[in-house]
Amino acid sequence: MDEAKKNLSKNTTIEHYLALKKEYNDCLLLYRIGDFYEAFFDDAVLFSKICDITLTKRKYSAYDNVALSGVPKKSLEIYLKKLLNANIKVARCEQFKKPDGSIERRVVRVYTKGTLFEGEFLDNDKNSYLLSVFKLNEKFGLSFCDCSTGSFFLTCGEKKEVEREIFKISPSEILFPSQEFLFEFTDVIEDIKNVTICPELFTNSPFEPNDGFFKAGYISANAIFNYLSKNQKEFLPRPENIQKYTISDFLSLDINTRKNLELLRMRSDLKKEGSLFWLLDNTKTPMGRRLLREYINSPLYVEDKILKRRGYIETILENSTLLCKIENFLEDFCDILRLSSKIANKTISPKEFYEMGFSLKKVKEAKDIFLKFGGEEFSFDEENFKLLCDFSDILLRTFDFESDFDFETLPVKCGANAKLDLLRAQLQDLKTELSAFESAQKTINPDVKIKSSAALGYFFEIPINQIQNIPQDAFIKQKMATSVRFSNSKLTELEEKIYSLRQAISDLEKDIFKKLKEYSQELTSNIRQFANLCARLDVYHSLAKCAIENNFCMPKINTKGVFELKEARHPCVEKICKNFCSNDTKNFDFAVITGANMSGKSTYLKQNAIIAILNQMGAYVPALSANLTLFDKIFFHSSAFDNFKQGESTFMAEMKMLAMTLENATNKSFILLDEPIKGTNNLDSLSLLRAICEYIDEELGAKTVIATHYYELARKMENKAELMCFEVEKRKIKSGISLSSNAYEVAHSAGIKQSIIDRAKGYSKD
Repeated sequence: MDEAKKNLSKNTTIEHYLALKKEYNDCLLLYRIGDFYEAFFDDAVLFSKICDITLTKRKYSAYDNVALSGVPKKSLEIYLKKLLNANIKVARCEQFKKPDGSIERRVVRVYTKGTLFEGEFLDNDKNSYLLSVFKLNEKFGLSFCDCSTGSFFLTCGEKKEVEREIFKISPSEILFPSQEFLFEFTDVIEDIKNVTICPELFTNSPFEPNDGFFKAGYISANAIFNYLSKNQKEFLPRPENIQKYTISDFLSLDINTRKNLELLRMRSDLKKEGSLFWLLDNTKTPMGRRLLREYINSPLYVEDKILKRRGYIETILENSTLLCKIENFLEDFCDILRLSSKIANKTISPKEFYEMGFSLKKVKEAKDIFLKFGGEEFSFDEENFKLLCDFSDILLRTFDFESDFDFETLPVKCGANAKLDLLRAQLQDLKTELSAFESAQKTINPDVKIKSSAALGYFFEIPINQIQNIPQDAFIKQKMATSVRFSNSKLTELEEKIYSLRQAISDLEKDIFKKLKEYSQELTSNIRQFANLCARLDVYHSLAKCAIENNFCMPKINTKGVFELKEARHPCVEKICKNFCSNDTKNFDFAVITGANMSGKSTYLKQNAIIAILNQMGAYVPALSANLTLFDKIFFHSSAFDNFKQGESTFMAEMKMLAMTLENATNKSFILLDEPIKGTNNLDSLSLLRAICEYIDEELGAKTVIATHYYELARKMENKAELMCFEVEKRKIKSGISLSSNAYEVAHSAGIKQSIIDRAKGYSKD
């Protein structure tokens, strides 16, 4: 009969598992059984393979040899990371005890890359965005949300604009309403495993879209909210109010330009070191580091906003005391922005509360610093300051992670609650009484000890050879090979009192923690507002410090299309290489640069592009002086690579790249072409390049610089209006045309045999 019940229980378990698996068929389902999370069938095989854990088999009544793998509850986080890194969605099924004593199991959370809010799963340096796209009447709506910070944005635009936004945002996960969108945006999707097709989520609720410009954006935002509601369940984050933005308010940078300029990471090894982000990053907080990344990713195209940012940096630079004060203020900040999401969904721990308490303690210092800047961006009313100060006091008064006090369940500080202190004092008295009772027993038998375990509670323990010495009023709890364990009425009475007090203390500690979590939810918006202000302060401080350390200047902004620089440098190359040669940039509309290999043409092009980006970030720039216009778009293209996935040659890929540039550039754009059109014969290359130059100069009117070895092009174009040609010699730019390529010297330096080089020189004279 017992065996039949056991089989029935097993069968019920597996049937319930299969029912849940049917509902979450796109996930690896981890099913809680006791202190373990189990996976069955194909999920077990996959779980075992990815996480390198043991795969076993078990019979479940009607199911023979069911594949099974599992991990302890306490180790779940380790294995979740491995699964998520392998782009596997994970559904977590928990068990709950009902009032009648029976066990209920249900899925409480689906883990996907775009829905994570736990800092332990995320990169501190970048946001983790869940993004969705929707098309309505030829317009594309785009929205994206970071569950870990509560930020939520939406916009609308043409396909190319939205494509550039997706690449810029680099989402962790994407939601599409149909399979067709995969083909629409295939070039900017890093991994199709992180794409979910979910047409049922793109509805007109909860955000009712109006008929205005952002309607498609609101529908895409609905998909995000519905997706979070479906997967996060009771852990559903509370994003802040959706922020609408217009794509045209920001400088547009296409995919290749971002890669070629190495704004966030190097092309060679995909690491941060050597990039613009690496150079500018003097941030002290994770919030500031993520915001700096956003500033680099999204330079502005609105002069007022640029000047406002620059004004804050100037305020810091003009006051060395303020600079030091900000630096000290930003030290030892925890990631309060991400912790605010844990507050919002009640998953924050006492340790995290304690860390937040120390960061919020700095609110008093922040008040004085914010007042130095003034303006809307640093406005934070007196009531908010007081609320967060009081909250910090409560947190630091409540939790204790520094003393050696033996807490029962949670580290609630002594003095935080009078009733709790009384219960703890009573428990201490009982422990003293227990110790005295043990001492009294030792006068009778020196070998007796009082111990406790979860299974037996409190008991006396003596060696097995003294079993005859057990008092008559005692009862044996357990016999072992070397000892015997027993108790009596007095010890049982003390045990009941101790356990009763411990339970009361634990319940009270948990209740204090629960009420604190409930209260803190009311402050989520206030905490996020403060965190965002600190992040901005961190970025402005970082940019100011970079300007001091690298001798940057404050650029002037003009509306006449002038782009002039005195003794400008490429800031990243200068930081890495010694004896960097600065160069002037005289105003031009169209320039052709010729010069030998390794003479600095590419670096010169890149430094102009990076200086334009720094200017529109609101930052200072690496030059002695700068008078700069604003650009709506920057295109920087160097040598193209073949696109074997679509069967395209190098030349075809480059032609597509140039066609995209010519189609999208305006007379407010900046085009920089590094050695364009080299994938076909010289005559055709030169002819195509000349025609493109004439088209840009005569019809587009975009400010353009072309670096090329075709000195014939410079000669053909030298009579064009506003055309300038330069020669780069020994990394110093000057007027003129260079006839030298330096090819043989570079070949020799690269290790080409001298005999080959000599033969080549002979051919060049034929």
